[in-house]
This record gives sequence, C-alpha cells and structure tokens, in this order.
Amino acid sequence: MLSLIIILILLYAIYIGTRRGFIMQAVYTIGYFIVFWIAQAMSHSLGPKLSLIVPYPSAIEDSYFAFFQKSIGLSLDDAFYIGVAFVLVMFIGSLLVRFSGLLLNSLTYMPGLKRFNKTIGGFLNFLVVYIGIFLLLYVMALVPLDGLQKTLRDSTVARVIVLHTPVLTSQVTSWWIAG
Repeated sequence: MLSLIIILILLYAIYIGTRRGFIMQAVYTIGYFIVFWIAQAMSHSLGPKLSLIVPYPSAIEDSYFAFFQKSIGLSLDDAFYIGVAFVLVMFIGSLLVRFSGLLLNSLTYMPGLKRFNKTIGGFLNFLVVYIGIFLLLYVMALVPLDGLQKTLRDSTVARVIVLHTPVLTSQVTSWWIAG
C-alpha cells in the first residue's frame, strides 16, 4: 500500500511540474536546493534542542529496524533528532519558497518550446518531490516502532528509495548517522 501511495505522489508531482513549466519549476527547484543546503547546515545544531520537545521511542535490544543493522539501532536517537531538524527546516523553507513562487506565478506562462517546457518542468518537480519522500522515509526508518518498520520493510518502493538512491543514501547516512 505504501508503494502505491509513493508512486501516485510521484506521478502527481510530474503532472504539477508539467503544469508549472520549466521556468517556474526551475525557480522552485533552485529555492528548494538552497533550503536543502540551509537545512543541512542547521540540522546538527538544532537537532539536540528538539530532543527536549519531540519524544523518541526508546529502542531496546529486540527493536526491529527495516533498513539498519541492530548494532546501530540502539544509537539512532541522535540521528532521529538531526533528521527531524532537517525536515523541519526544509518544511519551513519550502513554505517560504512556495510563497515566493506565488509572487512569480506569471513565469508559468512564459513562451517557449511547449514540449520541452513541460517535460523539464515535470522532471524537476519529480526530483524535488522524490527527495522530499526520501527524507521522510529516512526519518521514519529511524523510529523504532514495529508497525512502522514492518510497513517500510514490506514496501519495495520505500526500500529502493531509502537504500538505493544514488548520492542521497550515502550522504544522508553520513550526515545523520556517521556525522
């Protein structure tokens, strides 16, 4: 079921990107990548502060993690708070990017090669939404709740996204767990 939801969200992202067109979607994409960089820079300092506000279910020796070895499962709480901080900064930044995009709405209707404009717009929005889904799934994978972990394990699409996304999988693991 989770796989179907992810696929539908990604298809809808392509549709929205084609409606926006290349120019408008490029503005959004650049904004999101700037926010991504800011979130990466702020998450390590903001994460520990969130531990006072956001509860983390304690992992025990019997805790099951769909994507992580049991040996590091007991120490994922710091990575969880860094991940939550990252996603929180991304969410707030994304709202600001969306608001800024509303002010530039006229860029949607700029003339250009219609097919190229729509295709590249769809691809860029797919990329942005894919990264967002990756981040949410990765944070969910850090939470030691059996039901959540089983849902992630049973989703082929979620497993491929979290474990096999080029560059992102190794970078986020390095930033949040090893870093």
